[in-house]
Amino acid sequence: MKNKKAKNRQAKIQQKSSSLAFKFSDLFSKNYQIITAILIILPLLIYWQVWGFEFVWDEISKPVNHLNNPFVEQPSWRNFFQLFTQAYFAMYIPISYLFWGGLSAFAQLFSLPQSGVLHSANVVLHIVNGLLVFTILTTFISNKWAVLLGTLFFLLVRFYRYRKNSWNKFCHF
Repeated sequence: MKNKKAKNRQAKIQQKSSSLAFKFSDLFSKNYQIITAILIILPLLIYWQVWGFEFVWDEISKPVNHLNNPFVEQPSWRNFFQLFTQAYFAMYIPISYLFWGGLSAFAQLFSLPQSGVLHSANVVLHIVNGLLVFTILTTFISNKWAVLLGTLFFLLVRFYRYRKNSWNKFCHF
């Protein structure tokens, strides 16, 4: 009798843990097609307008900003070597600069606005991160609709940055 109860308990635990074993590829299975469509289409509907946005002051302030990096401005093999050997703007982030440089080259090649291409790429990365958030939350929460709600909060609620000086004034008593 005890052995049978132990086996039933073990089977329930195993069943529950296997239902929480969710992989990123499961997003494209039949059970999650609607959820995946919502997670992709809803942010696109809301953020499509960023294509027409210009850069804001902290993206184009002079004399130095990240977009003034020689590799981002004019991608070339010479600048590519400097990208991985030297810090720019006191930051060593070559993968970010490589990504921005590739997007800038794409914008130049097709005569597209650089701001539109960079902002749209940011939206695509945000959506991919939302899908990853859904995957991670599904590992911990078995109700897929609750996970969808949490992921939509991540995707659709924007947390705005404050200017450093404004934040400092706010924090001082």
